[in-house]
Amino acid sequence: MAQNEIQSNDIFNALFNVIEKLETAQIDYMLTGSVAGFFWGVKRFTQDIDIVISLENITPEIIENSFSTSEYYIAQTALLDTFYGKAKMFNIIELASYTKIDLIAQTESEYSISQFKRRKRIDFFGGKVWVISPEDLVLSKLNWQKMNNSSQQRNDIITIIDLIDLDTDYINNWAKKLGTFELWKDLSTHRPKHTTR
Repeated sequence: MAQNEIQSNDIFNALFNVIEKLETAQIDYMLTGSVAGFFWGVKRFTQDIDIVISLENITPEIIENSFSTSEYYIAQTALLDTFYGKAKMFNIIELASYTKIDLIAQTESEYSISQFKRRKRIDFFGGKVWVISPEDLVLSKLNWQKMNNSSQQRNDIITIIDLIDLDTDYINNWAKKLGTFELWKDLSTHRPKHTTR
């Protein structure tokens, strides 16, 4: 088995372990980032797992009780800072695989609330997972592209445009509000979609 395949298996096993613990603790979440991109057609290797979580009705102790110290390392200072509004995220590391998972606090912004409402419950590599919608993944990548001028983000966006029948009205509306409309207009006319889903 290729090294990348072994690492990918570790990542997805770690993902499902974390998802199981979040759902057991009734913590609302949404998978985002590069791993979410796998479902929407972006097939590139990643070592990062990004999950947005709602902090509503939970405490740091609930997180700590859900992820035992025998199985996970938790960045304690970042955990507390995230709950007290001093940080946007904290990370945990699954000790068995050394996989790092970033847990990102959902904000109260209009767009963050919209993202969470539009998340999709999907079959993902043998399990059920709440995943960011393809439109919101595109919007997220547009923002990263704007900040970093990343060819990787650009290529990811083009891949999703080619493969998914997107709600372009939704993207148009939010891209204007988020300041990425010109970039979106350029990429969305790159070439016509050849497949819909």
